[in-house]
Amino acid sequence: MKSISTFALAASLAIASLAIAAPADAQKKKEQKQAAGVTIGDRTFNLSNEVRPSLSELQKAVVAGDAAAYATHLAAAQAAAKNSDDRYLIARLQFDYTRKTADQAGQTAAIEAMIASGSASATELPSLHGALAEAAYKANQFDKAERHYLEMSKLQPNNPDVLSNLAIVRNRQGKSAESVQSLSAAIDARTAAGQPIPEDYYRRVIAQASKAKDIPLATKTTYNWLAAFPTQKNWADALQTHRALVPLDDAAELDRFRLMRAAGALRDERSHTEIARYLLQKGMSGEAKSLLEEGASKNFVSRTNPAVRDLLNQATTRANADRPTLAGSESKANAAANGRIAANTGDAYMGYQEYAKAAAMYRTALSKGSVDANLVNTRLGMSLALAGDKAGAKTAFSAVTGPRAELARYWMLWLDKRA
Repeated sequence: MKSISTFALAASLAIASLAIAAPADAQKKKEQKQAAGVTIGDRTFNLSNEVRPSLSELQKAVVAGDAAAYATHLAAAQAAAKNSDDRYLIARLQFDYTRKTADQAGQTAAIEAMIASGSASATELPSLHGALAEAAYKANQFDKAERHYLEMSKLQPNNPDVLSNLAIVRNRQGKSAESVQSLSAAIDARTAAGQPIPEDYYRRVIAQASKAKDIPLATKTTYNWLAAFPTQKNWADALQTHRALVPLDDAAELDRFRLMRAAGALRDERSHTEIARYLLQKGMSGEAKSLLEEGASKNFVSRTNPAVRDLLNQATTRANADRPTLAGSESKANAAANGRIAANTGDAYMGYQEYAKAAAMYRTALSKGSVDANLVNTRLGMSLALAGDKAGAKTAFSAVTGPRAELARYWMLWLDKRA
């Protein structure tokens, strides 16, 4: 679990070098009224005359570090306080003393008093709530931490660190749905601000959204993660996640596997043999053969494995018999009344990595009709992408609608991010 981001609180909130004295009895009422205004930095506080004597003594005790005097004058000042400024300045001195003495509980009480006074400025409140939230989190008081992060989020609705911390706390509370929504909002906030997004944010949203079966959020975040961090490992993890969350029909599943292959995301023997068996069942022996040979060349599959050896022998035998028939299939496709033969011939040519011929057959299939246009456009885009025709591939992928549209979008992302 990612650690909580901290928010800076001034090292000292002391009212340094400030003369706080009660007006002499002999002074005029006008002088008493003027004396009530106390300026600290760019703020003026209106202290009641009743609190001034004890507040002055409290300040002296804080500066001297006199514990007994501090306790006496703190109680006196709190009893004498008449307005919000009185209570705020008392709490500031209280915080300074407890900070000096490393009294964490005392600091928490002082910060709570500053907020409760109603005189804390708008610029102070976020860090005050942040300090209380952090202290509560460390004490495993997650409900309290959540309350203060929610207050911070009202004051700073687009602060990604606040949203990320809120996600962490809600996860500890067992509020999975709220947690993942908070972290997704943190990603959106960083995106809107043009800030870099830590990869950990994406991983946490994907993991939590997947666990909560929030498929739209999981797939959206997975796509954005790949757009930002398109490594081979991430492609493998992302597409395996997509596969676990989004069931596809057999033909679309094959095209998702093909994307995994193009992205270098097939990295184990099981996935190679699984796809090779499927390809052989569908009569795509050339593609089964090239897939296994590629896996062997990269040491992902072992030719000495009897299962691999058997599949490769089958694929080689069938490909040797099948490849010479493609020219005849192409002629039949061009003469046919519909595009079904052309689409099948395009599949075969793509399996043999003859992408230009495959693209020509897919275009013929689309022009003749009676085919699934979304499927054919997906595979036209794939063949053009693998042939290096980026513009043509994007045009084809952009024409895909319905359930295959998301898969086509992933292919376009790979096309944009490929080296």
